[in-house]
Amino acid sequence: MFDSMARSKPRVVDVTNALSRDDYKETLTKIAQAGLCPFCEQNLAKHHPKPIVAKNASWLATPSNWPYRGAKRHFLLIARPHLERADKLTREQWIDLHKLLIKLVRSYKLRGTSLVMRSGDTAYTGASVSHLHAHLITGRRRRNPKDEIVAPIGYF
Repeated sequence: MFDSMARSKPRVVDVTNALSRDDYKETLTKIAQAGLCPFCEQNLAKHHPKPIVAKNASWLATPSNWPYRGAKRHFLLIARPHLERADKLTREQWIDLHKLLIKLVRSYKLRGTSLVMRSGDTAYTGASVSHLHAHLITGRRRRNPKDEIVAPIGYF
């Protein structure tokens, strides 16, 4: 995968998968032009103003800048080392992900969650950033059958 602006740099941001929000596309375009991974810790604060609310040796958690429509809470769980595929995680990293999930569920008293992990080629996952991450999402208690959380996964 290569960014069309710089063939020698790996594509870490896939603007074509941006949600249909102009501010999101604009931010992703700027990040893509910089050629840096926005989820690597040394770059995170520059591109992601939300605080890190929890972390351990393998993962960090932060509220999403662009929560999915209908979500009451939406956290990004970001692998601390730059990885792009879940099948490259060690047993310890999987355990750390589980520990972080438990910490968030307890700290925020989440009564139900969905966990969606983005792994691998963004042309297949619909992710806008190739750095391995997961979305921990919770909605409000459903009162109407038409209530929904819209979480784009892959393509329709």
